[in-house]
Amino acid sequence: MSELDRLAYTNTENIEGKIEPDTYHKVLFTFQAQIDGGLNVVSGEIIRVLEETNEDTQWVMVENSYGESGLCPTKYLNINNELDGRALFAFNRWLNYKSKKE
Repeated sequence: MSELDRLAYTNTENIEGKIEPDTYHKVLFTFQAQIDGGLNVVSGEIIRVLEETNEDTQWVMVENSYGESGLCPTKYLNINNELDGRALFAFNRWLNYKSKKE
């Protein structure tokens, strides 16, 4: 089992009760949304969780630093280590906003 597969397996094992709203997590794997309502995320990106997982622990509603929101698979996120990423998230959002204005 590769390191990435091991992390994904560990994530799906430990999801319940780990993801709460307004928490920040690092994206482990790049995800290309295939359904309406999905959000593309990139490995290494910091995302903010908008809604906690309830019935379906396979997906969570997140927001990226561009202000876009959508569903992302929980196994693509590092749920074992919540980041104190509010400042980094806000800084990335500011950079994205500034680059759009130019």
